[in-house]
Amino acid sequence: ETSILRDHAREITELCPTNFGIVELGCGNSAKTRLLIDACLACQASLVFYGIDIAPECLQKGALRLLQEYSQLSVVGLVGDFEDGLGYLAGRPDGPRLVLFLGSTVGNFDEQQLADFLTMLRKNLRPIDRLLLGVRRLRAERHEHQGDDESRGRSEHAPHHRYLLIEGRSCRPTRGRRSPAPWPWP
Repeated sequence: ETSILRDHAREITELCPTNFGIVELGCGNSAKTRLLIDACLACQASLVFYGIDIAPECLQKGALRLLQEYSQLSVVGLVGDFEDGLGYLAGRPDGPRLVLFLGSTVGNFDEQQLADFLTMLRKNLRPIDRLLLGVRRLRAERHEHQGDDESRGRSEHAPHHRYLLIEGRSCRPTRGRRSPAPWPWP
């Protein structure tokens, strides 16, 4: 995941409206987010970072660390679940936001949880906002070794990370196809 963000952070930020803020869902230590903060601050003079997490201690530690590292950054910590945090932000007249849900956590959702999560996002994101969603997919890889009958033809699943930048009701993979594809909202 980190290598994808390192390689594509500038491209991702260029696909966002100008003067946007960053919202991270489940911010933790914001290690991967720093790559996007760096790319963003290369293009705009300042940035507002909103961290949404249920752990106030985590938010406070992360905010202090970010403020020490970036003089052009303002940090707002929102303690609560994702719906509470995004609901609060939806009612504010701030500029566009890039909402980050990194770490492939969405892969842990069952179908109903995923539908509920996407519905919540749709309800709380504005047309000017963007969502960067980390997903992990499984790709079958064939392993064939000469002389090894047991492993010949065996298929193993290996995770491959991918990010989707969702714009309104369309999404762009950050790797692969560049044209928008329909996003299946529930």
